[in-house]
Amino acid sequence: MKFFRIIICIAAGMALSLSVYAQNQNEGQNQPPEVDYGKQAEEQANGLGQEFNLDYAQIFKVDTLYQRVLPLFFEEMNTLQQRGFQNTDFYQQVADRWNDYIDTVLESIFTADQWKKYMKSPYGKEKQRRDKRIEQYNSQVK
Repeated sequence: MKFFRIIICIAAGMALSLSVYAQNQNEGQNQPPEVDYGKQAEEQANGLGQEFNLDYAQIFKVDTLYQRVLPLFFEEMNTLQQRGFQNTDFYQQVADRWNDYIDTVLESIFTADQWKKYMKSPYGKEKQRRDKRIEQYNSQVK
């Protein structure tokens, strides 16, 4: 359940950022709004830390992962928006690719028991759905 709240918060933040950016663009300002990726990364890392009993070193690694990935993720989403992509499948594919990368790194950070717990949580259920979507994308490309 926390996973969906986090995803909704990230998506809402992204949607708000994109809408504010679009409004600013109409006013002649080309600067996207400032987003505090550090704070978002910290909140995500602390949430995962509490839910899966991560130690401080693991929380630090998760925080570092999100600080590195979030700006790249939003930059790619903004690029799609700026280029006028309206098909939501493109946005979904980008999100799936980045979330798959995050899960791969998280698996290397977590212990085996923590990963099992993760996979039984809503995060794991979402990963399974995402893996199916990625498999479908890949089969369509071939």
